[in-house]
Amino acid sequence: MDVSNTDPALAVLRQAQDEETCNCIDACGSKTPLMLSLSKHARWYSKTACLLFCLLFVWAPACASLTPAQLRNVGVFPAANAAIPASLLFHDTDGKAARAGNALGGTPDVLLFTDFSCKTLCEPILTMTSAALVQSGLKPGRDFHLLVIGLRANAEPAKARAFVRPQLDSRIAAATRILIADAPTLAAATHALGYRYLYDAEHDQFAHPTAAFVLEKSGKLAAVLSAPGLRATDVRLALLGAGTGAAETFADRLRLLCYCYDPATGIYTASIGRLVDAAAVFTLLALAGGIWLLRRKEAERRT
Repeated sequence: MDVSNTDPALAVLRQAQDEETCNCIDACGSKTPLMLSLSKHARWYSKTACLLFCLLFVWAPACASLTPAQLRNVGVFPAANAAIPASLLFHDTDGKAARAGNALGGTPDVLLFTDFSCKTLCEPILTMTSAALVQSGLKPGRDFHLLVIGLRANAEPAKARAFVRPQLDSRIAAATRILIADAPTLAAATHALGYRYLYDAEHDQFAHPTAAFVLEKSGKLAAVLSAPGLRATDVRLALLGAGTGAAETFADRLRLLCYCYDPATGIYTASIGRLVDAAAVFTLLALAGGIWLLRRKEAERRT
């Protein structure tokens, strides 16, 4: 008897081992592609981490009372030109009111929706996002801010601080705003960005996507990145694309030209069409130049 057919944990392990791309089930039961590449050792460590996540999510009780049909509605489905309304009123952990437009801080932002009572992935997601932002080479506060919005309406400020701050690098923490809102404001913010989640009353937990939103200064959505396995390169390119105003390196310009954001995978992937077009133009120019040189040499011989 093949126990993997009856044991969901073993089935997840077998699938993860057979695939180079491990589809890790996140805290809300949805699948997030984690690209396993680089060296042999990097692959081994990535797979190990992914398997641990899979085990955690298979046995985690957070979604036990939610049906597969309900969980199919959980995800990120942004509309064209999605943006967070600037007029939405939040409060920070000091009790100060802040409109969404002012909370953006005049820079592109990375936005995370977080459950301050989460028992599964929210803390690791904060840590991974912080690490990616540190490694991006951009300066916190000048080039970007991090916004963390609580999914629980009217959450306790002290609890929100105690949950978020320990997960962040001190440099990122200094450029982070933790925002709390009432139920109507949360509904408006999540709806505006196409962020769909469910509340599991039986276990007092949220089934929600693990996504990192990159917003332009105006609040317009620039990119949605997959938070598990978030890479510094993806964050940097997304923030540069959102208009940080930071000085780009020559390599950044090349990557922004040759890479485009793929909303299906949440990462930047090669734009084959653009590469082919560029190669075709270069070939035509080279042929035209070659023909011109040959004709010029022949004309010189005749004279």
